[in-house]
Amino acid sequence: MPSPRFRDRGRRRVLKEPPNEFEEARQRNRAFATIKKLYCESLPLWRVCARGVCRRNKCCRGDPVRCLTRGWKLFSAAEQDRAWAAVQHGGPRHLPPATAMEKGLRHYPSSNFTHD
Repeated sequence: MPSPRFRDRGRRRVLKEPPNEFEEARQRNRAFATIKKLYCESLPLWRVCARGVCRRNKCCRGDPVRCLTRGWKLFSAAEQDRAWAAVQHGGPRHLPPATAMEKGLRHYPSSNFTHD
């Protein structure tokens, strides 16, 4: 009788198929959206926003992509570098990356995520 340590408990290894182009593009778009949200949390975009809701709540309450593209140019290079360093570490909440792709994309320069 096999020992309990080596007994098969009905678990089987599931071999994942490599992602196809569609799935890879979807993962990349999700990672970009998450990274843009981290940039919105790391920068005080609410200070330069025209919306009263954002200024009252002291955080972005609108579309983070539009707020980021509009407000990114208004911050100094030092603030942009601080935001990039914060995003690399998971933003102000220190969130771990959800996927390996997001982990890799967080270390790219901010120009990939903030262009028009």
